[in-house]
Amino acid sequence: MRIVNRLFVLMFFWMASSALAADIGCTGTIAYVMADHVICKDATGKKQFAFKLSGSSNWICSNSDSASSLVISAKVMKAEVSVYLNDANNATCQSHINYIKPSYLIMM
Repeated sequence: MRIVNRLFVLMFFWMASSALAADIGCTGTIAYVMADHVICKDATGKKQFAFKLSGSSNWICSNSDSASSLVISAKVMKAEVSVYLNDANNATCQSHINYIKPSYLIMM
């Protein structure tokens, strides 16, 4: 029974760490906004904005009209945003691929 309990605890911690590792949060202000980049399209094929966070050299694509609106609002207001990206291959905020589509975007 003790072995089963230990396995359960180990499995719980492994699942929790896997869930936390699914997305990385990158925080900053919107430094640049670019329109009409051929790669930045939503699920329907409509072009969306690309943007860079302060302190980052990589572009991030908006996923939707509402996300693009949030990017423009945050740029105008100079508001801080958190962008959550898939951490494929242990990426960081500075090492993620260009024109990645975020999981979600939050304006603070």
